Amino acid sequence: MFCCHCYTRCADGSQKYCGNCRRGVYCSRECQGLDWRSGHKKWCGVVYGIGGKDWDSMAVSGTKGGIGCKVIALRRFERDDRIMIERLLKPEDIMADDRLKSAVEPLEPNDQNVYALRRTADSSQEMMDALGVFGDRHDLKVKYARNAVGSHDSRGDFGGICVEMSKIQHACEPNAATYLDVETMRMVLHAGRVIEAGEEITISYTDGLDPTCYGGMDVDPAKDNLDPVSNGSIGKHKERLWEQYRIVCERGCACNGPLTKLRASKRLETQMFRMAMANDVEGMLAKGMERVRLHSDDALRVRFRVRQQLLAQAGSMGIILEGLKLYEIARALTRPDSEEALTFRN
Repeated sequence: MFCCHCYTRCADGSQKYCGNCRRGVYCSRECQGLDWRSGHKKWCGVVYGIGGKDWDSMAVSGTKGGIGCKVIALRRFERDDRIMIERLLKPEDIMADDRLKSAVEPLEPNDQNVYALRRTADSSQEMMDALGVFGDRHDLKVKYARNAVGSHDSRGDFGGICVEMSKIQHACEPNAATYLDVETMRMVLHAGRVIEAGEEITISYTDGLDPTCYGGMDVDPAKDNLDPVSNGSIGKHKERLWEQYRIVCERGCACNGPLTKLRASKRLETQMFRMAMANDVEGMLAKGMERVRLHSDDALRVRFRVRQQLLAQAGSMGIILEGLKLYEIARALTRPDSEEALTFRN
């Protein structure tokens, strides 16, 4: 069992728990106080899974990402259930604390010579600047580039390492997804569908709901493969998986199969983009609502993001869809402990 704040292993019987929720585990009162002030105060009392009780990680070989770890559900998770809430470690946090360095060092890759660290077309300036914090610690640079997770939106580009979530394997059609609570810099992992006990928990290393054809994505609608999975076309998706993670999708992978819901969603988004460029307002809104209905039975976070993207697309054309936004927020607030309720309660 590890401390939630510094990842120091706690000997049996020596660990300290948050007296309120019993979910926060700490090696000392100092770490408990620091964790409370930096974010646990908001999440205390909110239901989420505990390592070793609700989920566990184990070493495996022959995974899509090579020799490493995978995370297994130890109980059934319902759709929208929170599986983990974990502190996001920034590069400066890691370099300032030897305990955090020790937590990051065992992460993949084990052989840095196999994974050359180089600037790619998709690597952001923020990522390159972050790597500079590690100085001459090439091993930490590579581990950060390989394991960093984050969120890019109108508030900025946030990235960092979540030590336990970094052990989750990629799937092109995953059963779970993450989102970053910027207020506390905690990454939240939630179930995208029912996950049974004994099932591996997976996420997508490329975000399938990111805009394909606007918001800075370098996709040419006239030339690129417009049957995209995530972060642009299928080709860009596979290229990023190889360049950053050395993952090659097998022939039977979902991204090589028939038109899945995600691919249908991205196709609708592409059609919305084309109609917006042609100033076809009614057509764009019709395709947008079709996309909203397509995701009507998905996890709350997915529904919310799809509606937000429709609002943004309409806003770029001077159309205000305030009712759509208020409706979704109201739906979110019907669950008092949901992420959106915690965000919008004030």
